Amino acid sequence: MGVFMKSFYLFISFALSFTFLEAKELVFELEIKTKPVEITIYFNGKKVGRSDKNGLYKLKKGGVKPLKLLFRKKGYISQYKKVTNNNLSVKLISFLNYFNMIEVPSGSFTMGAPSSEDGSRDKERPQHQVKISKPFYMGKYEVTQTLYKSLMGTNPSHFEGTTLPVERVSWLDVQKFLIKLNTIAGCSKSDTLKLVDQLGIDAVPSGCFRLPTEAEWEYAARANAQKTFGLGNKLNVNDANFNGNFPYGESSLKGNRKKTIPVGSFKPNAFGLYDMHGNVHEWCQDWYDEKFYKKESISDPVNMKKSKYRIFRGGAWAQHGKDLRSAYRGSFFPGYKHRIVGFRLFMVK
Repeated sequence: MGVFMKSFYLFISFALSFTFLEAKELVFELEIKTKPVEITIYFNGKKVGRSDKNGLYKLKKGGVKPLKLLFRKKGYISQYKKVTNNNLSVKLISFLNYFNMIEVPSGSFTMGAPSSEDGSRDKERPQHQVKISKPFYMGKYEVTQTLYKSLMGTNPSHFEGTTLPVERVSWLDVQKFLIKLNTIAGCSKSDTLKLVDQLGIDAVPSGCFRLPTEAEWEYAARANAQKTFGLGNKLNVNDANFNGNFPYGESSLKGNRKKTIPVGSFKPNAFGLYDMHGNVHEWCQDWYDEKFYKKESISDPVNMKKSKYRIFRGGAWAQHGKDLRSAYRGSFFPGYKHRIVGFRLFMVK
């Protein structure tokens, strides 16, 4: 993580301040090998070339030898590399790897809860078939405090710890985070949450980050299991971080940790996603409408009609088991901040 974070900090410094080092007057020729291939190379803010399909590039510059070069490719964290001899190897880290993004396949599922599901509410009905028409990437974990601070420079969380989920972030805070992240990722439209509100999810380009819609979130949480939770029909303190004194289903295991815990502390679901139930609530894209299920489309639904609240999903460390169900729908106003609320990244494939 240390090496990755160092690269990330270096790139953020470049992206926000465009600070460059001076060159030395020397006759020089440089052979560069890159992974992945076709990486664009910059010196002093100007493009000097791009590695070929084999990842090779020969830089021959009359009388000028730079102290550092910048390497950039969409979908990867940019990197400075110091020139010390006539051969240079560069390996960029993809955003997918850095942010631990998991590919989720397209598919269909039954959204909502039947009236027979214990703890269910009318706003989770009617149950209806929903199609997620395109595969996507979703954060393997909730966004941690380390990742949030690396980009925003601050940690608003009540419970502090590098591997704990960031909390006390409002929907509006997440919007600011995504604008910065998408700017670094090279997205032409960095405010993807606003873009979805205006034009829908198809307006967000490949490789850009946003929040999941509540349909995408529930599909990812269920992971092809039409059960109360992605892990089955029961939930106790060995399955998730919540107020385990109120488990879901009969259980002799009880307890209440009364705080967030490190992400990835329990088993993942069938898609490989951790903590889809508990730890912190997770913001979604949609505006809240209690009757939206009676109006929404069958394919890739998202509520773009402005209301008072935004949707959150998943339940939190302070909630009862019934509030961690895959079908559970919660809502807060966009500026709401609390130690029970965080978020998870979504990336368009």
